[in-house]
Amino acid sequence: MTPKRLVFGGSLLAILLGVVLSWQRDAQLHVVALDVDGHPVLVRTPSGRQILIGGASSPSALLSALGGQLPFWDRDIDLLVASEIETDQLNSLLAVLDRYTVGQIMATEIAGDSRAGREWWAMLSRLGKTPMTPQNAILEPGIGVSFDGAVPLIEAGGLTIAIGPSDEAQINLIGQPIDRLPDGPQLVLMWQPAGSDTRLVDLADRGTVDLVVTPGAVSIATER
Repeated sequence: MTPKRLVFGGSLLAILLGVVLSWQRDAQLHVVALDVDGHPVLVRTPSGRQILIGGASSPSALLSALGGQLPFWDRDIDLLVASEIETDQLNSLLAVLDRYTVGQIMATEIAGDSRAGREWWAMLSRLGKTPMTPQNAILEPGIGVSFDGAVPLIEAGGLTIAIGPSDEAQINLIGQPIDRLPDGPQLVLMWQPAGSDTRLVDLADRGTVDLVVTPGAVSIATER
């Protein structure tokens, strides 16, 4: 190998090493609301487990948003949660199942009387997957998922974050329009105006929202 090729090979290796290091986990719990319609949520646990909650009307937009959060070599999602899914969002979940290796699925009963519904069940059959009914589960020690009706709750370090409106959580992360805000939460994060409630953080122009959860506290980072 000539010196020029050695230099080129060394530079490429350094670039690849830099890319890998830039994706190193920080051993914290992240609850990331993706910057697509419906604002599905990607949960990353300290040990590296990945949970996708919800879908979007655009398959390509959801895949692009996930690609912005996960390194290109990481094609694993440990749990897909579809406890409250619209028919027009099924195509995005089908795209996720096609691109990523999904360990388990929690989903409400999805009717097979629409094209999207039939494709959903055909995909699950091809993959050999049987969805679980949404239920309480331990994601890893100290971190769990439960449900307030159809609203998923992420519980960790004495803090509960609801992915939707819920009086059972200190923080509500609400991506869809609702008629009224729940009374219980101390903090409500939304993407649309909701009056003058002092608990409300308007996320309309925030892009992707990353809640970093530590024992007894949460910080909010945003990126476009």
